[in-house]
Amino acid sequence: MTGFDIFHSRLIVSGYLETLTPLRIGAGKSTSAVGADQPVVKDIFDRPIIPGSSLKGALRSHMESLLRSLYPALACDFINTPCLTEKAAQTLDDATVIGETCLCCRLFGSNNVAAKLALRDLEVDADTWGGQYLLLNTLTLKFTLEPNGPILIKSGKEDGANPTLPNMNFVRATHPKSGASTIYLPGASLKGVIRSHAERIIRTLLGEQGCCDPLNKQSACGDKSEFKQRGDDALPSHKVYRTICPACQMFGHTVMASRFLIPDAYPTNAIDVLPIRQMVAIDRRSGGSVNTFTMEVCTEGQFEGRIIVRNFERWQVGLLALVLRDLREGRLSIGFGKSRGLGQVKLTFSELALSYTGLPTDEPAESYVYGVGEILSTSTNAARKGMIADYGFSVVDPPPTSAELVPASVERDWLRTEVILDQDETIFAALWNQVGSWAQYVEARQGAVQ
Repeated sequence: MTGFDIFHSRLIVSGYLETLTPLRIGAGKSTSAVGADQPVVKDIFDRPIIPGSSLKGALRSHMESLLRSLYPALACDFINTPCLTEKAAQTLDDATVIGETCLCCRLFGSNNVAAKLALRDLEVDADTWGGQYLLLNTLTLKFTLEPNGPILIKSGKEDGANPTLPNMNFVRATHPKSGASTIYLPGASLKGVIRSHAERIIRTLLGEQGCCDPLNKQSACGDKSEFKQRGDDALPSHKVYRTICPACQMFGHTVMASRFLIPDAYPTNAIDVLPIRQMVAIDRRSGGSVNTFTMEVCTEGQFEGRIIVRNFERWQVGLLALVLRDLREGRLSIGFGKSRGLGQVKLTFSELALSYTGLPTDEPAESYVYGVGEILSTSTNAARKGMIADYGFSVVDPPPTSAELVPASVERDWLRTEVILDQDETIFAALWNQVGSWAQYVEARQGAVQ
């Protein structure tokens, strides 16, 4: 018997597969709001792998080509013209089935013969891999926004020929819990407000050259000539990160995915009926009224949202704290009609979760915020430590005496450490304590320019 009824022998081959050029084995189109549109296949620890099925398919295809070049009958066309159909195999004994099967199907298997070759998934070697696509830390900030006066996020849909509708409508969607029609605060609108104010802060401290204008092709980071190279000439990710401006490092651009995510904020209960305001347009020359128009405004309700920052540096949390402070204190407005006094909101924090992956258990995670630089500095892997210099990550030593956090709970397991704060004041204090790291980052940038 030449099948699998008797165990004759086993050959096990172990080794390494080293990439000489960029490698990508796709996992299909991503549905996530962060990261790449076309991600690679990863394991449960978020590390890239080469599936055994992918390598087996490549080996089989190449072997078929080699065998057919010697004698076409040695390798069938497994998809279109198999060496033996399932119907024909059902009328034959095992020995005859194997005898009628081509050499390639005997080794790699077919619908009639089990495969003799088995390949396991190829996992990345931690001693030779620096950590591309690592997820080292995640900041998740849950908040509530309440109108402190009228606000309007325009939908872009005019009233048309219907005289009963206001000229300017609030953007609407389906409430995720009740399924009813409701107004909401789009994440893109909130992110635009936060990024725009962060850019103003950066330019104030680092000058016009310290932050690009993402809408200006002459100065936008993504439109620089060095980023237009493709293939082997493309810049590696660490050089891209070091080259782009601080705003693009945090909020992303066409050449690098964003670390900052803010989903849509929905009201606690669906809100669909809004008060309508009558507005008057003034002629700038005569001072008289030109025409009137109407608009919907929201004056009450609680909008629940969250901010997620992945693989953050401490200075990025400090910059975010400055923006959120100005939003809390009414110096920053959202939506339409800011010059008319619209857009004032009250910002309250409900939960801050700091999640770390691979942080040693003896590190004081309950009293200190760890950026990617601080986490990588604790690693015993030389390749990972090398990422600090490659990417230019900042590393700030923990304060010797004072604690930065007053956590409500700390959860540790084999792979992850999570610190959770649940009081508004303690959450803002934890964020505000990172402003010092932002100041150090600015001083370092200013010194590098000088």
